[in-house]
Amino acid sequence: MPEINWKEKAAALLHDPVFKAFNIKSHEDLASELCRIAGVPYIRGQEDIVGSSLDRIPLPNELYGRQIRVGMDELKYFIHPISGEKITVLEQDLYSKIADANLQEKYIEELRNKIKLIRAQNTDDEKFYHALWWELGYLTDFVGFMPADTRVPNHSIIDHLEITAALQSCKKDGKIDAALVMFAIGPVQELIAQARKTVDLWAGSYLLSYLTYKAIEYIGINYGFDNIVYPYLRGNAFVYRTLQRQGVTLFTEPLMDEKIASVPNVFLAIVPAWEAKKVINMFEEVVRKSWEELASDILEKKLKNPTEKAIELKNIEEYKKQIKLFPIINSTMIPLPDNVSGVKNIIEYVTIDEKFISEFKSYISFIEFIESKGGYKINAGSFYRYVFKVLTSRLNAIKTIRYFHPYQSDEQIGAQRIPDDFGAGVRACVEVLDTVGNEVKIDYLGTVNTVKRFLRDVLVSKKLFDERITFKSVLEIALENDVNKEVSGKVKSGELELNAVETQQKLKNGYIAVLMMDGDRMGKLVSGESAPTMSKMLHDKAVQTLKEIQNNNPGENFFFDKPILTPSYQKAISRTLGIFSSLVQYVVEDEYQGMLIYAGGDDVLAILPADKVLPCANKIRKMYSGIGDIELKIGSTTYKFANGVLYKNGMPYTTMMGPTATMSAGISIINHKSPLRVAIELARKQEHRAKEKLGRSAFSIAIVRRSGQIEEVGSKWEINGMDVIQKAYELYQKSEHFKLSHRSFYKILESDLELAREDETFLELVIEYILRKSDAKSKDSEEFKRFTKELKEYAKRVFATSSISERPSNPFDLILTVGFTKRGDKRGGN
Repeated sequence: MPEINWKEKAAALLHDPVFKAFNIKSHEDLASELCRIAGVPYIRGQEDIVGSSLDRIPLPNELYGRQIRVGMDELKYFIHPISGEKITVLEQDLYSKIADANLQEKYIEELRNKIKLIRAQNTDDEKFYHALWWELGYLTDFVGFMPADTRVPNHSIIDHLEITAALQSCKKDGKIDAALVMFAIGPVQELIAQARKTVDLWAGSYLLSYLTYKAIEYIGINYGFDNIVYPYLRGNAFVYRTLQRQGVTLFTEPLMDEKIASVPNVFLAIVPAWEAKKVINMFEEVVRKSWEELASDILEKKLKNPTEKAIELKNIEEYKKQIKLFPIINSTMIPLPDNVSGVKNIIEYVTIDEKFISEFKSYISFIEFIESKGGYKINAGSFYRYVFKVLTSRLNAIKTIRYFHPYQSDEQIGAQRIPDDFGAGVRACVEVLDTVGNEVKIDYLGTVNTVKRFLRDVLVSKKLFDERITFKSVLEIALENDVNKEVSGKVKSGELELNAVETQQKLKNGYIAVLMMDGDRMGKLVSGESAPTMSKMLHDKAVQTLKEIQNNNPGENFFFDKPILTPSYQKAISRTLGIFSSLVQYVVEDEYQGMLIYAGGDDVLAILPADKVLPCANKIRKMYSGIGDIELKIGSTTYKFANGVLYKNGMPYTTMMGPTATMSAGISIINHKSPLRVAIELARKQEHRAKEKLGRSAFSIAIVRRSGQIEEVGSKWEINGMDVIQKAYELYQKSEHFKLSHRSFYKILESDLELAREDETFLELVIEYILRKSDAKSKDSEEFKRFTKELKEYAKRVFATSSISERPSNPFDLILTVGFTKRGDKRGGN
């Protein structure tokens, strides 16, 4: 066990008060007072200086000369950490409101009382540190917009406090000696796709989250959860359970339900350099041990002496053999050198990219110049962008040459060689009978898919999962289609049994949808390739000062146009995604009656009633970007997404990804009796189509008809300011109002579309002709004329964005899809 001074870790979290920006001149006095209240020493050591270097670019005159200063009265905006755009609405929505000295003192007094309470309930230093870290982000609702440095108002004070505390764990003889470690586990897509039931789908995602978290937990318990750069962990249900088991008293419960897989399969951490290799070895040890415990518990408790006749272990040796095949673990590390030569050695050893090396040399010249102008001395925080690039290159190389466990088996069940039914590429060793109504299905499973099938049971037995949590079946999800309200009500009241034949017969719309959503260009965001440039990170006053210095030193390159990658930037992305993920469940499950499988990082996987998937996806992508004035009510709290910001009960709470950051979605719509694996694979292909064929910031849908025919429909989310899905629903409702047969929309021929490519007015003429000949009601009314105009404008915009390289598609395909999702197949959805 590493020796950590938890009292000094807590001191690092308090070395700057969260309200530092209120009064920069006297903030050290307040910090000292808060440390006294907490019973920890007031320390501003090397970790603070290195942390500042990691947070931002170096500034001149820090040690001597005229320091750049920006007071609270000059803080007219917060700079969005991801887009680099100024959030000017904060002047009116927040900063002007908290400018009053009496109100500021009220906030500070609340802060004193909260720290007193946390300390009173956690007298042990280690427990106090963990509780303080957890509650730090909840000390006030607007702490996300309290900058660590008003000259660089693009990151929260929380980011700086966490980085400083993480570095405190890496002190040796008064100096910072830190390393970055990166961990990844897999396989991901293959594991998740191997599913027949919703519980299988959930278990694949949850298993990866659970095992990844075990490695994260090792860092959190031994060094502190602030040592994780990403993913964002505050408010995570896994962490909450860990801290409760450690005896830590917490006051804020996680928003997200513990049943949701919420931890991405990759994480980045800061650890002491002298322990980095041991940490990497421990990752593998704790993950493999956790996996083997799960597999062994299921073997002992479910398979060897089954209480259910439906389970039969066919080959114990094969089961044990396959345990060794999973998971695939990759990890690597790199030190954070505190001098130029150390970084040069790392870069030159790993890369021959001349552009990268040239940029690095220019950067060295820049930071050496700033140091000569009174800036902080070059230290371990000065080279993060370059060290991180080398780290990711290493991990990618390891993944490319990763070692696969050899697998060969000739084992049989009876006289047959039976593969795992879900495509795991192994022999089946367990037989599971699943009875649904009068139908009996036999699943032949390998070890991993057997563990997935019984994962919930074994976690409940280990008291790691709430036994009250259950999962909807695909039939239960299909019942939530609006046209099924009558039969759904009878099932819920007990008048009908869920799996009864009569329930299936009365089902009007038996279609479900698998929704996969993914942030666009996330790799470029996290790597810093798309990070804001230096000039976009700084307050105008700081930019002006630097440009004056540059004008007086024309030979110096000040990096104004170069992206700047910092841990605070990555933490901002991670925090935004963490908060976004914690709110997605309420949209998918509470508002649209679906089942959220996974929400972690920028990925969402859910199963929904077919008639609700499109509005659900549309709402989620707006939440991600923080646009559309979307509102979400959870208990007594109202959240609103606008201006790239998340508001909580009317006050700015945190940034979202920003209007320029978008998501793409893949959707498959399929009958609930169809194989779930097919739906998952189709949704994944549609997500790829949305990104690659439709150009991102788009959605693509595959509809599987009863005949087996697959239709594809897709579009950008917005076209020239028009919300495509919202408009399609509006037009569908109006077509219903006018009793317009949807057959009319099918009368636009491919030849018409070819001609429309040459002359867009031809499309308008075709639409007018079709509507005139239709059986719609009130065709002479002004209301119908307005409807006709809306249809033509909608069709022109949608058609204009269709790919020239593809066969022209009917611009009304989406409206027809909306109708299909609402009514199901007219021949019966069952």
